[in-house]
Amino acid sequence: MLKIKPNNVLEFDGQTVKLGGDELPSFLLANLSEKTFIDPGVTVAEIMNLMFHIKDFIENYTCEDYYVVNTVYSAMDMSFFQDVSNITVRREIVVSHENEVINPFFADFTLKEGEEPRKMFRDLTLDINTRFSIKNHDGVIILSDLNQSFSFLELIVFVFDELYYTATSKSEDATPIEM
Repeated sequence: MLKIKPNNVLEFDGQTVKLGGDELPSFLLANLSEKTFIDPGVTVAEIMNLMFHIKDFIENYTCEDYYVVNTVYSAMDMSFFQDVSNITVRREIVVSHENEVINPFFADFTLKEGEEPRKMFRDLTLDINTRFSIKNHDGVIILSDLNQSFSFLELIVFVFDELYYTATSKSEDATPIEM
C-alpha cells in the first residue's frame, strides 16, 4: 500500500520511502498497481512534485506533458472555483441501458469545514473517497455503501486527464458542484 503524506512524504506498507536519484522513479513505476491513499492535507502541488519523478511515463501514458499540466495547476487562480479548499476524487459504477458497466472518475470541489478557501489551484487538498454505489442508467442505486481502492496508476490518470480537463474547462462543468 502506498500512502502519500503532507510535505512530500511517501510511505510503502507503513515505512517511509527514502529513495533518491534514479531509484524513486523505478520504485514508483514498479508500484503502479498498488493501492494508494492520500493523507488529509496533501495538496495538488505535492502530488505534482511526486509525479515529476515519472514525468516521461506520464506523458507516454496520458499524452499530457507534465510541465504543461504543472504550469496550469501552479498558475491557475481560483476565479472559476470560488469558496473551495478541497478536491475529493471518487468513482461510481453505472450500468448503462445496454448493461455496460462504466466506472468514471468524479471530482467534487468543496469547502471543508473550518478551512479557508484557497486562492490558487495548486493549494487545494486532494482526498480519495473509497465509498461508492452502483447505479442503473436512471441513477437509481442498486447497491450502496461499497468500498473501492484506487491504484497509483488510477491516481495518475485522474490528475493528468480528468482533473486537468475539469480545471481548464471554462464551461458550467467547471463550477464547484458534483460532476
